[in-house]
Amino acid sequence: MAVPYAKPFKAIPDQIALLNSRGMIISDIPKASKCLERIGYYRLSGYAYPYRQRRVEKDAHGMNQTVVLDEFQDGTNLGEIIELYVFDKKLRIIVLDAIERMEVALRVDIALLLGARSPTAHRETEHVHGNFARITPGKTASNHENWIKRLDEVADKSKEEFVKHFNRAYHPPLPIWVSIETWDFGLLSVFISGMRWDDLLALCAKYEIPRPQLLQSWIRSLNHVRNICAHHRRFWNRTMVDNPARPTHTEMPLHSHWAMDERASTRVYSSVAILRHFMRTLHPNSHWTEKLKLHIGTFPNSENPNISLRSAGFSPNWGTLPLWN
Repeated sequence: MAVPYAKPFKAIPDQIALLNSRGMIISDIPKASKCLERIGYYRLSGYAYPYRQRRVEKDAHGMNQTVVLDEFQDGTNLGEIIELYVFDKKLRIIVLDAIERMEVALRVDIALLLGARSPTAHRETEHVHGNFARITPGKTASNHENWIKRLDEVADKSKEEFVKHFNRAYHPPLPIWVSIETWDFGLLSVFISGMRWDDLLALCAKYEIPRPQLLQSWIRSLNHVRNICAHHRRFWNRTMVDNPARPTHTEMPLHSHWAMDERASTRVYSSVAILRHFMRTLHPNSHWTEKLKLHIGTFPNSENPNISLRSAGFSPNWGTLPLWN
């Protein structure tokens, strides 16, 4: 049963004292104070969580359950937690770089594909999948109509000069090759989920993806990843909410290692593996893979068994696998 929140506000010195009282080693108080001022206690607490003590207890049904305590494991050092935070921050930047390149390419390809048929193909029901345009029982609008409504809201709020110029010179709506530059990744992901099958097959052929279901799922999953990274949330050991569909070994042999690994397919690794695929097909001469490998090599050393790259889905030999070479 929920109770009113009654914990008092704690200033930075009080936060340091609390961490100390729970067993965290803080050797440089001034530096710790600056880090807490810049990063925030609760943001750092997500990185400190694996360092907390555990205890096995019986639940109400007599079953064993692991309880995470407030106290930290012996030897827990704030410096190591900050290292982990910095590692995660740099990882998010590398991931966002690949997502940006993939997103830009998708925008161009969709605009060229649909724009050749009609300047407003994205708004016309004959150019989207029938299920996307259909009003389901109990609803007053189709998913396509709801998407257009959201699209128009975004365009109306846009401060982009090319949108202002169009509105001054022409009657709406924006043609797809202009409109698509106002879409965020969420709008792009939803539209891909509602594209016609022949259009999806054309995109799959270009990106060397064997079937549209994989493309749709991968873009939806990467939209979730992008939101995590763009909003500076903890990423490195997160269990993904929207896991990507797994290709079969015969479909994509280079990806079968993570598709058959439950942890790899539900953690960060599957996302970077998919991004590696897009970078290979879209930017084969990019140094993105080398940057990722170098950065993963800087993962903080820790004696804590809960702090390892396996928590992110990476296997010990991941960098030697054919996908990465």
